[in-house]
Amino acid sequence: MLPGVAYLDMARLAGELAHGAPADGPRATRIEDVVWAAPVTLDDGPRRVRLRLTPGEDAATARFELVGVDERGERAVHGSGRLHFTAPAVDPAAGSTADPAADPEVGPAERRLDPSAVRARCTTVRTHEECYAVFTRHDFAYGPCLALLDEVAHGTDEALAVLSLPAALRDTAADYRFHPAVFDAALQAVGVFAADSADRPHLPYAIRAVELLGDATRARYAHVTRAGRGAVFDIRLADADGLVVARIDGFTLRPVPGAGPADGPGTGRPDTVGTGSYVPEWTPLPAAAPAAPRGTVLVLDASGTSGTDGADLAAAVEAGTGGAHAVLLPLRSAPDAARALERAATAAAGPDPVRVVHLAPRTGDAERALDVGFGAALEFCRGWTARRLGPLRYLYAHRTDSPHAALDEAMGGFARSVRLEQPHLHLTTLACADDRDPHTALLAELAADDGPVEVLADATGRRTRTWRAVTPPHSALPDAPFGTGGVHLVTGGTGHLGVLVAERIAARTAGTVVLVSRSEPGPDAAAAMARAAADGGRIVHLRADVSRRAEVDAVVRETRRRFGALTGVVHAAGVLRDGFVLRTTRADADAVLGPKVLGALWLDEATRDEPLAYFCAFSSLAAVLGGVGQSSYAYANAFLGAFLTARDAARHGGLRAGRSLAVDWPLWRDGGMTADAAAVAALREGLGMVPLQSTAALDAWERALAAGAPRVLVAQGDQDAVARALPGGDPGAAPAAPAGAAVPAATAAPAGTSAVVPEPAAGSGGRPSAAGPDLGPRTEEYLVGLLAEELRMPADQVDVDESFERYGIDSLLVMSLTRRLEEHFGPLSKTLFFEYLTVRELAGYFTAKHPEALAAALGTDAPGDADAAGSTAPPRPPAPRPRPPTPPVAPRPRGPRRPPTPRTTTPSRSSAWPVATRRPTPSTPSGATCARAPTASRRCRRTAGTTPGTTTRTRRRPAGPRRSGAASCPTRSPSTRCSSGCPRPRPTTSTPRSGCSSRRSGTCWRTPATPARRPTAAAPACSSA
Repeated sequence: MLPGVAYLDMARLAGELAHGAPADGPRATRIEDVVWAAPVTLDDGPRRVRLRLTPGEDAATARFELVGVDERGERAVHGSGRLHFTAPAVDPAAGSTADPAADPEVGPAERRLDPSAVRARCTTVRTHEECYAVFTRHDFAYGPCLALLDEVAHGTDEALAVLSLPAALRDTAADYRFHPAVFDAALQAVGVFAADSADRPHLPYAIRAVELLGDATRARYAHVTRAGRGAVFDIRLADADGLVVARIDGFTLRPVPGAGPADGPGTGRPDTVGTGSYVPEWTPLPAAAPAAPRGTVLVLDASGTSGTDGADLAAAVEAGTGGAHAVLLPLRSAPDAARALERAATAAAGPDPVRVVHLAPRTGDAERALDVGFGAALEFCRGWTARRLGPLRYLYAHRTDSPHAALDEAMGGFARSVRLEQPHLHLTTLACADDRDPHTALLAELAADDGPVEVLADATGRRTRTWRAVTPPHSALPDAPFGTGGVHLVTGGTGHLGVLVAERIAARTAGTVVLVSRSEPGPDAAAAMARAAADGGRIVHLRADVSRRAEVDAVVRETRRRFGALTGVVHAAGVLRDGFVLRTTRADADAVLGPKVLGALWLDEATRDEPLAYFCAFSSLAAVLGGVGQSSYAYANAFLGAFLTARDAARHGGLRAGRSLAVDWPLWRDGGMTADAAAVAALREGLGMVPLQSTAALDAWERALAAGAPRVLVAQGDQDAVARALPGGDPGAAPAAPAGAAVPAATAAPAGTSAVVPEPAAGSGGRPSAAGPDLGPRTEEYLVGLLAEELRMPADQVDVDESFERYGIDSLLVMSLTRRLEEHFGPLSKTLFFEYLTVRELAGYFTAKHPEALAAALGTDAPGDADAAGSTAPPRPPAPRPRPPTPPVAPRPRGPRRPPTPRTTTPSRSSAWPVATRRPTPSTPSGATCARAPTASRRCRRTAGTTPGTTTRTRRRPAGPRRSGAASCPTRSPSTRCSSGCPRPRPTTSTPRSGCSSRRSGTCWRTPATPARRPTAAAPACSSA
């Protein structure tokens, strides 16, 4: 939904353009009689609206209407109002503010606000998260660009809101006068005030007048007062000094028709939204049942102990009662995993299960440990998935006394992510204490078909990592580790999050903050430097790549030489390069691991002799829950938690100075990485979390430092739901599983058995022969309908043999399709649409792997039943299972969203966006175009009867129906086929489909090569974009 306040600046700009160039024409500084009649909704993509201007009674006024077309095709007025123009010389928003006394209606007293006095009268306070929880309960969701309220305090007849313009909007703020985000925040403040004093929700209806008195983008406060009886309010917007920059008179609300009382503040019902902190702990597990593994056990020995560890384990496997056969393969480098995969593939072709034990490295440096630990596991899992080798039990075993224990412990983050993407890959990490015989614990874990992701075996028994809520001290931090003055190093310092951290430290200490990054400071960092200098602090920048040891050593030496000994380190550097394990190369992984993992190692090494007060690292929620497409990112962040915990132990042993802390952050509202609206919604619905408000996050960080725990997770939202979603949450309290990993009860496998059926053998084309003659075509029809619905295109234009890539499917659409399929089939591989490239191949996968569930979904009997073979009834829509909560979605680096790259683009006459089209098709003698567009990968041959000198490339295709279940084309007949079996082209006079870029030329009768997709959600909707 487009915020109604966006109409104001649209009308302002249209009016100024109508009067002349915006630079020298009259300015619209006042808008009266604003009425919102109907919202502009964007459910199905962009909408065209028109803004009509009508001259007023004099040259200084004009009426406006925002007009669109409703669902019935009828004209609809969305909003209206009257513009008032002034000469540029007295336009305050243009930078030449006039004397307030010059306006006879605005006296000096009206231009000043005393925020402290108002705040003292307002005793009820709502935090950022509480404010937006109010809107959420009424089904209003605000993205980061619109969630400007830091807090709202109110009394009986007035309220004071504190606003904060996100950094993402500051660079473009000058493009607006009635800035949609600022004015919408002012109306939101009224909404919170009204919600606390009324028992039903309200919607904006009208404004008597809104007027600019200065630069509205500088607004820091919104003062709301009641204007008589009823839901009518006046609002004054003031900057940080109390100067009023805009005012809104007569803002009127109307109750939502039919709405009843809502939960939350002011209603006497509980409101659990807040900020919570959680710490990890090891929780006892039941002892593993004594058992011996069966089948083939591959022992990948990366320990570097001359083969003794691997040989001992292999002997123990073969000595067991399960009759397992052990194959010992040394891992000296990651490429050795490819050789191991070949042996595994051979074993997987047999009837017995395949299990893998990966013995972690215990010798060598950190880079070798990364290579034969994480690198080899990534290589093996990628290859296993690409070959579709079926279910696999993979156990990564390491010792707690290893010099690389943090690198090994981080494999828990990798394992969680792989499990989310590939449910048939069951990865577990096993940490064995140095006083524990590893073989007994290892064989027991290996024999189990299921179990937790992380297991610790020590003298107390078998344990797993869980998370416990804590209450850190809420004092003013008199002993805050920042201290007074000092020198503080912040890596990743020129990013949004680094700038926020640097400003907080500078404000707390009045010391020197050194920003370290690979790039030069941007506008945000430069502005922070200027503000710090004005407040008595100092923020400077040094350039370095923290993934390079020499550059880290150099930047620490330079900092010490110029500013003195270091007081603290904040390691906030990071790179996102998300992708499924199936497509993640080692180069992709190294780009992520470099700044996070190596950067932390080199920083600790370079500062080991510094008298630090603190050493912090900023980690991610992905370390705790894993993330689809984030295996490398989850591993890197899990390393930070393990490494800072180990550093804290070294501090207690006198080997390091300063408190150690790793913070596992979810998405920040204004922290430099953002997610689309769907991801934000998934965060709330699946985990109970909302994006962190910056001030609350930084406060929680300081309190965590004071508390002393080496690892903390901070989250805002419904803390009951958050606690359930974290590992160790109460499974009996309707847990919000983070990634839909739990199989729905209707299809859960019996205890002790595998829930995964072997996949079709490679090269079979995905066509099983045992599924019955009816199930395959009906499955294709079912998948065609699902794909067409997601693509928003007719089902008869989906070709079962066409590559999914030709339909413009991206990762977000893949996740949506996978979630819908999981409603009926339980957890699925998140890379199905990359492993099986056409509808026909994917149908083969489902008929082979999920025949019973598929038969239920299609409304038929199971394969093999007598009645099923002759059934010709169309598939009935199945009753969906409860949709599993959406897995965490990767936040994206802030910046312009790059549209998908089509094969060719042409400007659309009805839209400013490019649309994908086919390549020009050679003409046939009749002037028509061939029904099948050529592609470079298809064989080219001359079609009989073509014009001399031209070549028409046509597709060779196997015999059989082009698509199953598709209605026959009314113009198609046996005689209207070209020599390749493709239907003859329709004449150019046929009516083209809407949405095709060739529609106006009348030359296209099919959809483009990349059909118009459902709009992909970008960053949460920003009205100023």
